[in-house]
Amino acid sequence: MNRHRFAQRIASSVAIAVLVGAALSLLHGIAASAPPNAQAPQIAAAGTATVRLGAEQNNATFAHVKLAADVAAGLGNDYIVIVSARYPKGGFPYFTPYWKPAADGFDVTMVDTTLGNGGTASYDNANHSYPVDWIVVRK
Repeated sequence: MNRHRFAQRIASSVAIAVLVGAALSLLHGIAASAPPNAQAPQIAAAGTATVRLGAEQNNATFAHVKLAADVAAGLGNDYIVIVSARYPKGGFPYFTPYWKPAADGFDVTMVDTTLGNGGTASYDNANHSYPVDWIVVRK
């Protein structure tokens, strides 16, 4: 009985190794077939914006980030913005960072997703400054 279990484990290990090998081979083939002039994404700008919220949240407070004119003109088409919030200690509620294009860059806001359109809320929270890290990447 022990030989049977041992043989099953060996067979299972071999099958997994073959599947992993085939998957790696397939992925290598896909990477090797990429066009030679394909460009990898490039970081055009990066930084941290601080959104300062008031005593009442209405999802309208934003921080403006100014960019070079060519980058700002290409937002959404040639460039994309990636945002990530750093929540302060005791930072509840946890707002979600969003960005939207502006004429000379973009605006970052921290949104309370539980508020309806035009709604407001106030929180017993000592934190009013929320740092948002951002990266502008060329597609």
